[in-house]
Amino acid sequence: MERMLRMGLFFIGISPFVIFSVEAYDFEYEGIYYKIISKAEATSSVDRGTSEYIGDIVIPQEVQGGDGTFVVGPGGEITGPPVVDYSKTYRVTAIGENAFGGCLGLKSVTLPSGLASIEQQAFQNCLFLVRITCLGETPPACDSNSFENVNKSNCVVYVPQGRLEAYRNALVWKDFPTIIESDPSGVAETQCAVKIFGKDGQIWVVGAPEGDQISVYDMHGVLVTVLPVTGDNMAIRVRTGGIYLVKHSGGTVKVKV
Repeated sequence: MERMLRMGLFFIGISPFVIFSVEAYDFEYEGIYYKIISKAEATSSVDRGTSEYIGDIVIPQEVQGGDGTFVVGPGGEITGPPVVDYSKTYRVTAIGENAFGGCLGLKSVTLPSGLASIEQQAFQNCLFLVRITCLGETPPACDSNSFENVNKSNCVVYVPQGRLEAYRNALVWKDFPTIIESDPSGVAETQCAVKIFGKDGQIWVVGAPEGDQISVYDMHGVLVTVLPVTGDNMAIRVRTGGIYLVKHSGGTVKVKV
């Protein structure tokens, strides 16, 4: 799989024009970008995308996605297949290298229970990160610079009941002076009980409870259709391909058709 946009150096007169190489993410799900780690084991890592992560980020335990082989160019443009199959579920087991690096608008992050590792520079220079909620019983393995330049004195780490000592003794995590053992503020992990994806010119809704209402909007926020759920597998045909927002009782999902 071609995962890299090749870089070159061109000269126009005496002035160089440089094309930078940027690694590609595989897919985007509800505003967070992911790279597939293993198709066989259905695992993925959070990746850097085309826009900065801001505010309060909740990383789900599982996501729907597929191998989109997107390539991000020097101007932020994306090239890749027009349709990505979002029918497969991937577990989120890692935060990739520099995934959140330099995101000055990031205030808090919730890490899923299945997270195993946080790679180097993942949260480097997140100067205003003030809260990390860890749902995992085992502290995720960190690189020494995973949280480099994070103001650890002002950042509170919340961990599950009974796991305080585990985090206090874990590499990197022990550098945070304030670790609080508690029910992590009632945060519930996001599971893919309802699967929503685009395929064959239709939006598929699988596993939604009967009687639920599905609202489809285009990317301008214009309502396209509203339909009740009448079965476990529901297909909604749309007139044109593109990106749609599908709202159900459990939340809103961005879908490419």
